[in-house]
Amino acid sequence: TEGGNKRELDSLSAGTRDASYICMRMALIGLLYGDNPPPLIFDDAFTRLDEGRFESMMNLIASIADEVQIIMFTGRSSELRALQNERTSIIR
Repeated sequence: TEGGNKRELDSLSAGTRDASYICMRMALIGLLYGDNPPPLIFDDAFTRLDEGRFESMMNLIASIADEVQIIMFTGRSSELRALQNERTSIIR
């Protein structure tokens, strides 16, 4: 809802829907598995995110990298650079 009015999911951009979906799945994994989460596998999951959302998602992933194994498949060099950034360095 926005301003007390309901909006259709289609009113959101594809990147916003993708980011929301990923966050909801991560929250569900937290509820189901608690402190023993399974590996997270991302296969070109961030292709429709704008730069700001992409950076936020990389920061989120970096914040949980010590708690869960993360496997990412991508053909985009920007994702690799973001993961090698000193703030989000999680490539091992």
